[in-house]
This record gives sequence, structure tokens and C-alpha cells, in this order.
Amino acid sequence: MKKPFEMPFAEFADSVQPSGAVNRLPAIGGGSDVFTYSVYMNGPLAVELPADARDHEFKDVMLYALTDQLALNSSSFRDNLKVAELVATRSAWMSAVLEATLDLTAELSDEVLADYELLTEGMLHPWILEELKKQKALTLGLQPALDAAGQALGAVVTDRAPGVVTTGTVVSRNSDFTVQASKGGEVVTHENRRLGVIPEIGQNITVAYYRGAGQVFESHENLRVSAPYIDEKSNDLAVSLMDGKGTTKQVVLFSGVSTFAKFVEAQGLDSSYVGNAIEVREANPKPVVAKAVPKRELISDVYLDDRSGCLAVDYMERGGEFSALFSNAAAMEAYAKDFGLGQKEIHSGRALETGNRQVSIDDEYTSLTQLRSGLTGEGVSDFQKAVVDGRRYVGPVVGESALHVAQDLGRKVVVIHDKRDLDKVPVKGDRMTVDYENGRGRVTDMVRDTGKGVGR
Repeated sequence: MKKPFEMPFAEFADSVQPSGAVNRLPAIGGGSDVFTYSVYMNGPLAVELPADARDHEFKDVMLYALTDQLALNSSSFRDNLKVAELVATRSAWMSAVLEATLDLTAELSDEVLADYELLTEGMLHPWILEELKKQKALTLGLQPALDAAGQALGAVVTDRAPGVVTTGTVVSRNSDFTVQASKGGEVVTHENRRLGVIPEIGQNITVAYYRGAGQVFESHENLRVSAPYIDEKSNDLAVSLMDGKGTTKQVVLFSGVSTFAKFVEAQGLDSSYVGNAIEVREANPKPVVAKAVPKRELISDVYLDDRSGCLAVDYMERGGEFSALFSNAAAMEAYAKDFGLGQKEIHSGRALETGNRQVSIDDEYTSLTQLRSGLTGEGVSDFQKAVVDGRRYVGPVVGESALHVAQDLGRKVVVIHDKRDLDKVPVKGDRMTVDYENGRGRVTDMVRDTGKGVGR
């Protein structure tokens, strides 16, 4: 099998088989539904991807602007889900190509390089455009399915996302959509392409979603549910559905105990099933796939950065040269392991800190003021400070000052990063992804226009 970076983008997309799932959160008061979107790479090539490129999470507001830009409907949860799938696939492929380039481990084909250059400009690749065309065509079948459901139920039916587990009767169906009236009175719409089996009108079914795929089974009074166990292949929770003779008819998978609990409730099973699932999961914890930490080679002594006044070091990572800033010696010591700093460098940092003026609140204010004034007239409507609680930011760097950089998120929104919170110091013109974890921003997919195509 080819490696991800050896595949043109369309071939890669077909091989990883991205599948998205809508997570409908409870509405507060009289508000509308709130969604998050999960995208999973389920194809045979997915295991070749870095751990953090296999699964992707998006919040609804992060997708609205891009969904509108792509001429889809940002008020449609299913259009947002499609965009999430496209963005995740693009990100996963570009990460794989960029990693291979920086490592200098392989020669990229002309076709791969052409695809990469095209994707750096946005969502203009022919495969993406074709997927958008298919999504618009799919939507044409939605209203007829809703109208048919309304006639069957004698009420107006609107498009609503299914929960992770839904039990009820199929009230309408066409080639693209299945509408189901749940036991709780909700009417929800399933996309047929996401269902393992297409049900018939009038069937009483349960749909349990797992990694974006709807597991469908028909409700029978004599259907028995096994005790929960760990599926060997997926390492996730599972139950077997058995007939009266004890023959397994279907295996149903669950991503976690919370999803399994909803299945137990929907099926009217004893609550002890949930307790059993917790015990099984605790006895067989799912291995945590550690994020790959790139090898870094220190190439400078600790020094004071002239512009910011911060402690700094230079290092090599995957063939690229980068710099990191630290607010003080204590911060540098806290991240010493990440940058290969030993006692010699830590002592140097302390000595430099003692003999020089520290960065003050006034310095920070001046840096922020200069950054904002530099963007005046650029049409920016909203400046946001980076939230360091697991957020991801994607876009080009459009401004910088001594201590800060501004990243364009689209729709005239700019997020401001403190350089000292990042593991790489970007400059204006860089395109990058920033993932925050425990207050530290990991910069990936950094692309700088050097006139040579991919790479820094």
C-alpha cells in the first residue's frame, strides 16, 4: 500500500474514507440545537496517519464562515458536517505531505506537489468541488422526504439531526433520506449513505451511530442483548444481538460508556448493563495513542531575543529551523525536555534573566497596541485572544509585533497569539495550525512561501 504522501489528494481521500458524526447537544431554554462535529478516518490508510490526524473535532461556529464561503447553508447541520469532513481530509493529507517533505525522506511526485500548492490556496481542489456539488444535489431530496413524513404524521416535519441512538418507526424514505419518529416523540432525519442498512417504511428500528456510521437493527421482542464486552478489532465497547436460540445476529459497537448508556435507555434494558460496561472498560482500558513528538536538535545557546527581550533558543525540527521564546527562566525550565535543554542551558537562562530587564506589563501592552494598529484599515471586525483550553486555530499570520502574532480565521476575525505560548515563533505570511493543550500552543502545518513550494 502506498504511503499517504505518495498519493494524490483524491486517491488519499478515497483511501482514508472520512466519515462524520453530528453530536447534538441539549438546547438551553428556548434556544436552538447546538452541535459539535466529529470526523473519523475509517479507511485502510487511516492507520498510516499520525495519531492526531485520524480523528478531528469541530464546533459549529468554527464551520459557519467556511460553509457559507463554499456556497452551502451554514444553518444546515448536515452541510456543516460535510464541510467538517472536507476540512479534516485536507488537513490530514497536507500534514502527511508536509511531514515527509520536512523529513526529506521521500521525493514528492509532480502531481502531489501540484495538489499541495492548490490546497494551500483553500478549498479549490477538483475533488472538493465535486464533493460540494454532490452535497448540493443531495439536499434536493430532503424536503420531499420531510413532506412525506409530515403527511404520514399529520404535522409539519422539519429537518433534525438524530441522536447517537434513536429508536422508533420509519415514517418516510426516499433514495437519500430516512425519516424516523422516535419513541420520545422526536422526528429525526438520517442520511441513507451513513446507514449500514436502509430500512423500510413502517419498520420499528434502532439506529446507533459509531464513528459516523449508523448501525441499524430491527426491534424484536425476542431479541436478546449480550453483556457488554470489548471488541478485539476496534478495542471499543460492544454487545451482541442474539435470537431466541442464542445465535448472534449482529454486533453493535459503542465509542464510550456514555453512548452505551443511551443505547441501554433506548432499548429499555436494566441499568445494570451500564455498570457492567463501566467495569469492562475499567478492566480493559483503551490504549492512549501518544501524539508523535518530533525530534528537535538545539542549534544555539540560550540568548535574549533583541526584539521581544525574552529568553530564546533556536532548534531544528524535521529539516526546518525554528525559534522558541520563553517569558522567563522558570518557563524555559518547565519546557526544557521539549527542546532538549540541559542544565547548562538552564543555568545560562537564569544568568541572562538576572542580568537583564524583564518583560513588563507595559511591554505586553505596547506589543498588543502595535499589533492592532498595524491591522487598522484591513477590515478586521473582531480581535480575539487565543483560548488555550484545547482549541485549534487554522489560518495565515497577517500581523506581528514583539510579543504577539495575529492569525486570520476568516470572516474578518483575527485571533492573537502570545509568541511565548507557542513552540515555534511564526512570522507574517506563514500559514499554520495551532493546537493548544495545557496552555501551550503546538504549531504544525507551518508553510512559508520560499518560492520552492512545500516547506518552511
